[in-house]
Amino acid sequence: MGRPKKTRYLEPEDLARELMKSMPPNPPTEELCRMLRSIAEHMCGDPRYVGYSKEMHEDMCSAALIKCLKNVKNFDPAKGASSFNYFSRCCEHAFWYELSKYYRQKNVQRQMLLDYADKIQAVSPKLAQEIRDAQIRPGRTGEKARRGT
Repeated sequence: MGRPKKTRYLEPEDLARELMKSMPPNPPTEELCRMLRSIAEHMCGDPRYVGYSKEMHEDMCSAALIKCLKNVKNFDPAKGASSFNYFSRCCEHAFWYELSKYYRQKNVQRQMLLDYADKIQAVSPKLAQEIRDAQIRPGRTGEKARRGT
């Protein structure tokens, strides 16, 4: 007795078949959209993306679906690429782009709070220190958050 065979959430052959139906000048089929959405939603379960909020997952999935639909016309099965791998990679790049926007915004907010703490230092040193202490954790962009002086 061997291991039970895993069932896939999406068969690559089914994706390839729907993709052929949706190649330009034909519009993408509803089934193709559903399949691309399931790839994006499944990727949200990856350990790299699990800790984000439901809203962030929705934003990431929506961005991934848009990117995949834009790239349907760019997919060339003659190059030997797997359609499943191609669109998984499109989703991953869309996720990275959404996360970079998210962390850029977070770092701007953090910097604004630190600047505010500097300005109120003379008036309320205790509040300024509390603001700085809340902003100590570095952002995901690799930059170190500055500590209060």
